[in-house]
Amino acid sequence: LQSSPQCCAVNVLGVASLPCTAPTVDLYSREDFARHCGQSGATAQCCVLPAVS
Repeated sequence: LQSSPQCCAVNVLGVASLPCTAPTVDLYSREDFARHCGQSGATAQCCVLPAVS
């Protein structure tokens, strides 16, 4: 499994968040992550995705 930072617009019942995009800047803290996502009205979330090999 991999953890991937994502900026997500809508959280559906705490299960699925859509649409999500990867941050477009380097992030150095949780505060940077939240601030970057918040600029577009999204929320900062870490999504766990299965690794594809």
